[in-house]
Amino acid sequence: MRDRERQSEQRLAFGLRMRRLRTARGLTQEHLAHVAALDRTYVGAVENGRRNLSLHAMWQLAEALRVSPEAFFCDEAAVDDYLATAEPGDEETTGYGGTGDRADGDSPTRQPS
Repeated sequence: MRDRERQSEQRLAFGLRMRRLRTARGLTQEHLAHVAALDRTYVGAVENGRRNLSLHAMWQLAEALRVSPEAFFCDEAAVDDYLATAEPGDEETTGYGGTGDRADGDSPTRQPS
């Protein structure tokens, strides 16, 4: 498989996992973007495999979804475990203690208000 095709498949797989976590939490792309301090169109592009996100953006999304970043990469059974044990508002079970709310707005993808 060519490198470009592999990268495209990886981005799409990541985006599909992110969408699964987002919808399981009952969040819209707009709400996830707001909590993660990212632009809504950026979140949509990541979910559709059109954007290669930064490590920083991945952490912001994980915190907003109240999961560990490893939830984006683990097998389906482990994702089910994350969704069953880390309920929204339950930072204790995520393993990082994030709140999902970013006051600093420090994101290169955030549009000025």
